[in-house]
Amino acid sequence: MTSTAGQFYYDCQQLRYWFGSLTNQQDEMIVFNGDLVSTCELIFGLCATMNNRSAMEYFWNRIQPDKRLEKATDMLDKDDTRKCLARFILLKLDDQQLGEFVDEYGGLLMSELLSGEIDADDGIVIIPTWMYIRNFMNKKQFLDLSKCMLELLASHDADNNQLFFCREIWNSAPHNLKQSAVTKILSSTELLDKLSSLGNDGMKSTPKLVKFLLNILPSATFDERSSFWNNCWHCLIEVARCKYLQQFMKLCFRNEDQIAEFKANVMANSKHLSQSCNSLVKVTNFKKLNDLLKFCYPEAQQARNRKQELLQLVLLGEDCQFGRAIVQNAYRLNEFINETYDGADLSAEFKNLLVMSPAFEKFVSLGVLSTDIYDLFDIKNFVDEIQLTEQTLVQIKTRIIDSFKESLTGDGSSRNLSKERGLNYFLSWCLGSDAEVQAFRRNNALL
Repeated sequence: MTSTAGQFYYDCQQLRYWFGSLTNQQDEMIVFNGDLVSTCELIFGLCATMNNRSAMEYFWNRIQPDKRLEKATDMLDKDDTRKCLARFILLKLDDQQLGEFVDEYGGLLMSELLSGEIDADDGIVIIPTWMYIRNFMNKKQFLDLSKCMLELLASHDADNNQLFFCREIWNSAPHNLKQSAVTKILSSTELLDKLSSLGNDGMKSTPKLVKFLLNILPSATFDERSSFWNNCWHCLIEVARCKYLQQFMKLCFRNEDQIAEFKANVMANSKHLSQSCNSLVKVTNFKKLNDLLKFCYPEAQQARNRKQELLQLVLLGEDCQFGRAIVQNAYRLNEFINETYDGADLSAEFKNLLVMSPAFEKFVSLGVLSTDIYDLFDIKNFVDEIQLTEQTLVQIKTRIIDSFKESLTGDGSSRNLSKERGLNYFLSWCLGSDAEVQAFRRNNALL
């Protein structure tokens, strides 16, 4: 039979079935896509892509028993037949064949089923397949599968369905497999590398990998859990919400007194906490920052003092700069300043220092030198959102208009804004009246 005829089989399922039955050629060997296969094997594979179970049943029974395992492994590499393999073929293998298949491909099959986009309906494939092959797995295979699940969940694209199925697989695995796997996972540097790679980018939710670790930790010994915490806590505070941190600590410490002692003597004074808090200020994730400081400092005044230190360090230093997150979320910063400083006078004092700082000066200078009108609007919006006192507001507007005037005497790039419709709006905000705006335009040749 030619490859053209084979393709014709693919295009017409009824013809394939009719031809095989009437010509009694189900067992005839043909060359298809360069491989020597029987007609039954070819038709079975094509029926599998359509998930036609009745046709699959018929042709499966006609495939030689010693060829069935080979057929199962061939179909594992194909996306469109992998689920069919799990739902149909595995149930057809005898114990010896199933054991051979799992020895070679069991972990790969499960990792392939978990990868890519999956939904709740895939549970009718993934979970029964796992329950069917789990008792044939050895420790190495389950360790490999566990590493695949960790790799899958370390991705920022991992979803809740993948987390659910990974949890189900782990929770229902034989105890001896879990115990062996978790020992090797927690003692490897790979896990620390994965946690470190998650980073702190202001993420609002806890990564799926961190949630999955809470599932596997109970299978470890207490000493293994304690060692894991000591090695990885500085990564976990970067990415995990405090309720998950508390769950980790309950697994890794013997009692609440030990937890409190670790928080006070190790976490509260560590450079890791400082680095994490600095990052949270820069990305304006003040909710997580408040939660983290409350977690590490049970006393409210201690947490408030630390927040004041952070604001001064991150926003008032010589090397500080206003990042895009701070500029665009000034209202969050204003709320955080107000709650950090106990009293309106203290809050106003810090805001005054903020708008007089080198970082703010640089922010204004870059804005007025820009040829983009929206950079000027960023200055206005930031000053409005930060809610300065009336006296400070007048001073800042004067400084801003002076900086803008100076930019006009330089290379003249700011003059490109003269025809922008929004320039009058910005100048009116700075100067206060249309008459002053027109006078400023005449005096600086912006007409």
